[in-house]
Amino acid sequence: MGKGPNKEGLSFATTYVLGGVSACTAELVVYPMDMIKTRLQIMPTHDGMFKTGIQIIRSDGIPGIYGGFTAACYRHLIYSGTRYFAYDVLRESVFQRNEDGSFPLWKSALAALSAGAIGQFAASPTDLVKVQMQTEGFRALKGEPKLYKGTMHCFRSMYQKLGFFGMWRGWFPNCQRAALVQLGDLTAYDIAKQKILLYTPLEDNFMAHGAASVVAGLVATVMSTPSDVLKTRIMSDPDAYKSTWDCLVKTVRNDGALALYRGFFPIWARMGPKAMVFYLTFEQLRRALGLSSW
Repeated sequence: MGKGPNKEGLSFATTYVLGGVSACTAELVVYPMDMIKTRLQIMPTHDGMFKTGIQIIRSDGIPGIYGGFTAACYRHLIYSGTRYFAYDVLRESVFQRNEDGSFPLWKSALAALSAGAIGQFAASPTDLVKVQMQTEGFRALKGEPKLYKGTMHCFRSMYQKLGFFGMWRGWFPNCQRAALVQLGDLTAYDIAKQKILLYTPLEDNFMAHGAASVVAGLVATVMSTPSDVLKTRIMSDPDAYKSTWDCLVKTVRNDGALALYRGFFPIWARMGPKAMVFYLTFEQLRRALGLSSW
């Protein structure tokens, strides 16, 4: 397999831009599932993902299924660029690979947890705005007027309401979720790719990248769904919960423990293809620029 990024691969600008572009490409493909997942997590009903998707289209039209997409891209331009550069630096310069080029599981786990938390903390305000934009259609279903004219109006309104530090409301479950996602995503992809190249006849190409990304998407979904539910509930109604623990207790008390995995299948239906599109795009862009395999 490739021996990791060369000097140019560790360039902040190169890794940042490739991470952001690849993430926005993947987001474009799977964003409707993110919208359905968010609606499922905040609605008091037990409708399935297909029925929920139809309800969104009926109430808001086809464009409604992409409500908040602009904010999601703003988020990825910060989050994905930062997390992949952070993981590269931690992998190549801090924890460092073994002499044979492998990267042990425990080192990968620590690097992924750290990279996810760092990237998400930086991007937390954009996530708050994204969730607010995604819940606009739900307000309309309840007969309430929409609050925002667009993404930038939402940014300004939330800033005026919450203040600078208030834009990081929900940052803890947000960073917790991101750390767990990256523990599943970055670690699972990195380790799965190593094992696939070591124990199968596959070469370091799109077949191996695709297989590793399937593993990454499933592991990331299992590990992150509970935190994703708490994050969504806190960000969609910031005044309803005193803390992450308060949200956890109220969610389990009112809806049962399984509510922490509400939206699991649309999350998986989103994260699985998203991981595949992201890593295939990311790896091919690196190759096109003459960089080593990630």
